[in-house]
Amino acid sequence: MFKLSVLNLVHFTLWLRPFLWGGVLLLGSPSTVASELPSARFYGQFDVGARYSKTGGDGGWHVDSRGSYIGVAGDFKHSEDVSVIYQLEYEVDLDGDSNDTFVRNDSFLGVQSHLGTLRAGVMETPLRHLANAVDLFSDTLGDPSELWNGDIRTSDTLYYQTPVSSLIRAEVALVASENGDTAAGEERRDGYSAALWLERDGAGIAVAAERHIEANDLSRQRIAAHWTAGVVRLGAAVERESRPAQSSALAKIASVALDMGQWLVKTQYGKSDIQQRSEYLGSIGVDFLLQERLTVYTNLHRHQASTVADFVSLEAGVRFAL
Repeated sequence: MFKLSVLNLVHFTLWLRPFLWGGVLLLGSPSTVASELPSARFYGQFDVGARYSKTGGDGGWHVDSRGSYIGVAGDFKHSEDVSVIYQLEYEVDLDGDSNDTFVRNDSFLGVQSHLGTLRAGVMETPLRHLANAVDLFSDTLGDPSELWNGDIRTSDTLYYQTPVSSLIRAEVALVASENGDTAAGEERRDGYSAALWLERDGAGIAVAAERHIEANDLSRQRIAAHWTAGVVRLGAAVERESRPAQSSALAKIASVALDMGQWLVKTQYGKSDIQQRSEYLGSIGVDFLLQERLTVYTNLHRHQASTVADFVSLEAGVRFAL
C-alpha cells in the first residue's frame, strides 16, 4: 500500500523542479535546451440550451449549460525530448443555477518525454476515460453518469500515461485518501485506477479497473469497444461494480452514429442496476456543424427508473468553441 497526500505531491513537484530547470534530468541532451518562453493556449466551450422535461403529467422549460468550460494549457520545452506541461480548466455555470460559478475540472502540472507523461493534480480517472469513445451524449441529460456512480475526477492524483502509439497504451492513477473521513469512522484508503487500450484503424477495445476511489473496498471494472466503418460509428461499454456485503451490479450502454461531416445523427441506449434500482436511459439526437466552431444540436431523452419518476426531456441549443 502506498501513502499519497497533498503534501507528498507538492514535495514531489518541488523535487522535480531542479532537475527540469537545471538540466540534470538527462532524458534529453542539455545542449538542446529550448530558449522559447512557455506556451499558453486558451480554449473553451460555451453550451447554452433550452430543455423541456416532463415527469408524469407535469412539465416545464428551463435553461441549462451543462457542457460549458474554459481553460488554459501549455508547455515549456526543457530539451528536445523533455517538456514541462500544465493545464488549468474550470467548468462555467452560464445559466446561474449553481452556487459555484466556476468549478475546477482537469488541472495539473506534469512532465512529458519519450518515456510517457507524468502529471500531478486534479484529473479524471483512467476508468472514466473508457466511455469517451462510446458516449455520444456527454454533458447532456443522456450522459452515462446518470446510470453509474463514481467520481468523475479526483483530487490529489498522480497520473502516468505511456507514450501514445498506433496500437497500445496504458494509464495508471494513484489517488490520495480523503483524510479518513467516512461515515463509519474508518480511515479511507488510498485508491488506484488503471486502464489498457488497444486501438488500430478506427477500432479499439479497452479495459480498466479501480479500487478505493469513491469508498473503501469499492471496486469497479469497465470494458469498452468502438468501431468506425465509413460514416458509421458503433460503441459499447459495460461496467461492473462490487461493494462489501452487496451483490455485484452492472451498467451497460450502446451507441450508434452516422457521421456525415456537417451532420451527426446519433442514438444511445443504456441499462443499469448499479444504483440499486433498475434504470433505462435512451437518447436520440442530431448535431449540425453550422460553422467551424459553432454547432447546433437537438436531443430527445427518456430516463426511466423503478420506484422513481419517468422523465422525458427535449433539449436544443448551441455550442461555441474557442
